[in-house]
Amino acid sequence: MPDKCPICKQLTMDEKNVSADFFTFRVKCKMCGSFDISSPVVSSEQYNDEPYYLVSSYIRRKTEFEKGTYQIVTDLKSLEKSIQKPNLNEQIDMILDYVSKSQKHAADYILLQPLNEYPIFYCKNSQEFVFLLSKSSELEYFEFNPDSKITEKHLRNSGMTEIISLRLNIKGIQRLYELQKKNVDSLKCFVAMSFANKYDFVFDDGISPIFIEDETIKKSGISAYRVDKDFTNLSDQTIVNKIIAQIKSSRFVIGDFTGNNRNVYFEVGYAMGMQIPVILICHTKYTKRIRFDLKQHPFFFYDTIDNLKDQLKAAIKANIKL
Repeated sequence: MPDKCPICKQLTMDEKNVSADFFTFRVKCKMCGSFDISSPVVSSEQYNDEPYYLVSSYIRRKTEFEKGTYQIVTDLKSLEKSIQKPNLNEQIDMILDYVSKSQKHAADYILLQPLNEYPIFYCKNSQEFVFLLSKSSELEYFEFNPDSKITEKHLRNSGMTEIISLRLNIKGIQRLYELQKKNVDSLKCFVAMSFANKYDFVFDDGISPIFIEDETIKKSGISAYRVDKDFTNLSDQTIVNKIIAQIKSSRFVIGDFTGNNRNVYFEVGYAMGMQIPVILICHTKYTKRIRFDLKQHPFFFYDTIDNLKDQLKAAIKANIKL
């Protein structure tokens, strides 16, 4: 295993943080977090110095928020292309959410370290992270610790190495409340599943009818949404942008891993990254094919449509009350 991380290409690993067997390396990187990577992928990156910052960010967020170990078995270039970078507003919202979750009490200041925390917010480098903090400050989302070395006045001129101490102010708290309320009021449940015709019955006979047949769920007004049924309304949007937009505006997501479709992994991973609740389901025939990084999450396994309906009803009702 090389000294450099195969993802961020930085010297952020110690030898003691790398373990290996015949097929995979387990890596603990200060920038990317914890992940397992197959030996062939490591070999293919041996002479490549190109960093994959979107992959780094995606895995770092999984390490920070899900406390799991991501498994990389595909080439990093393909993985990088499959990850959609959030826009500037979404990145700022991620910082707000991170600060809020890091505060034990509303009055607490938390410490941010630009040099090694920028991947958490899908930033390419620490300079971009400091730029986002500066824009957040202009929006009056944060207030800086007056006893800290770094304050709003000279944030942009900092050397990116200083620790920044700040907390949410009232506008930041209001912004978070608006974000949470928007999804709570949503009447959409995004369903991530294989588009193959042979799995249509799962949606048509199992998932979609629940929102009509169960009286409690029906009263909520929420319905199941499957993006491939809406391709005719794409206009000039790409399918990926359509998917991202629909996930972001959903109350919660149902992810069906029957068929082990790679797009479902991406859609569910994106929803989790945006802190949108996800219900995971899978037919019992495919339980052994669920990837390592998701096995730690609770699944509802079904072998018949009736069995699926019985399990989903309770899970949906729980999310309606969010």
